[in-house]
Amino acid sequence: MDQMQIRDFLVLCYGALGGSISGKTKLQKMAYFLSLLTDFEAGYKPHYYGPYSAAVADANLELKALGFISEMNTTYGYDHRGFERARYDYDLTEDGASLLEKKKKEFALQWDRLNSCAQSINFTIDKNYMTLSIAAKTYYILSKSGEKELSYDSIRKSAGSLGWDVNEKEIDQAVQLLEQMNIARRCAAEIT
Repeated sequence: MDQMQIRDFLVLCYGALGGSISGKTKLQKMAYFLSLLTDFEAGYKPHYYGPYSAAVADANLELKALGFISEMNTTYGYDHRGFERARYDYDLTEDGASLLEKKKKEFALQWDRLNSCAQSINFTIDKNYMTLSIAAKTYYILSKSGEKELSYDSIRKSAGSLGWDVNEKEIDQAVQLLEQMNIARRCAAEIT
């Protein structure tokens, strides 16, 4: 069997998440958590909105260019500098759904695991992508620290060094979300 590539992983993510994802940030964070839960290396690095994978972004563009996903841009105002704010929503096309069925068979074991993980994540996630983003940031810091325990101050300091601004309340909400997703049951114990 061929080794699963990032494009295969992303198609399976779309399938496991119901065929659509609302927003680039949510796409990145859902793929981040699914890559963690399924031990798929997707190349995540620190970025302004939390862990970000250029490989996931490139694979998404490739899937769009090949006609496997459609993209809808929704404009919802302007920021304080006059730049347009927009959200990009993605859906599997008919061809994308056919590709998904092929990939589900080709990578049956990975599909079963990824789909199971996605169901547990989807069950607990609210529509606030900022909470999801902060949860990703918190987990990223915890996983990269190498420490058994971190204080709120340590997390905030690490976040600051990455250009992320998080407070104690946001960290608490992030840990609760991580626990609900069964990603980091140990997170509560790791933050003192």
